[in-house]
Amino acid sequence: MTQISIAVPDSFLAGSQSLLEKSIKISQLARASAIFRVDNIFIYRDFSIRTDTRDVNITRIILEYLDTPPYLRKSLFPQTWILKHAGMLPPIKAPHHKSKISSRDLKIGDVRVGITLKLNGIIYANVGLDSPIALPESNMLNKKIIVKVIALCPKITGIEIQKEKLEGYWGYRVSYSSSLKALLRSYNLDEIIITSIQGRSISEKEFSGSMQRKICRIKDLLVVFGSPNSGLKKIMKCEDLEVSHFPFVINMFPNQGTETVRVEEAILGTLSILNKEINVF
Repeated sequence: MTQISIAVPDSFLAGSQSLLEKSIKISQLARASAIFRVDNIFIYRDFSIRTDTRDVNITRIILEYLDTPPYLRKSLFPQTWILKHAGMLPPIKAPHHKSKISSRDLKIGDVRVGITLKLNGIIYANVGLDSPIALPESNMLNKKIIVKVIALCPKITGIEIQKEKLEGYWGYRVSYSSSLKALLRSYNLDEIIITSIQGRSISEKEFSGSMQRKICRIKDLLVVFGSPNSGLKKIMKCEDLEVSHFPFVINMFPNQGTETVRVEEAILGTLSILNKEINVF
């Protein structure tokens, strides 16, 4: 199964005036990412426009907040003006957002998201039970981890496990890249989809068929989006990158009925097209 990542510019919130408007836009990004099982959301520096430096922090914090199970949010996110409207945002309800349960209902092999803490010199994890569970092999504090239950007696014990070893969807990671060039260089050229109105139409049968065959063999796919003010061609030119160097430059919305497609709309639409037509998931 292909791991899919998306890249959005730090100018993603350009044009959004209020914190409420920004929060709603970010929640649309979070929902689309969870629906289509995005593993990584990269926020890259857009040198084509002067952006509000606070917007990167707003985007990152709200994305991470929405990806966190509700029972951990108070522990991981102190009160901040950035989360003023978080309570009204639609939850992503991904599989790792499990309900709080009693320890009596826990089974060996259960997997839950938790945060590490120290009690009486021993590392435990709060995983949404009525009491924390022991993590004898851990030495990290205040770390968000995935915990697998390995014992129930004489006390509940767990181990940290990487999400790559788990079946199903366990949320997305949020990362910042100081430049788009640096991010793109971490992938092979044929692992990148550049979305652009100037690209080849996704509806071209010959192109679509060839692309499908190639993408289905990719283990790690990156889909890159432009900003509300600048297409990727302009953004990439600011870093001396040529769009023509990339094999997959695709217009995902040929014959669009609107002058522009908003970034949050482009993300939802593009992931939907990939999910249905290319079957990368």
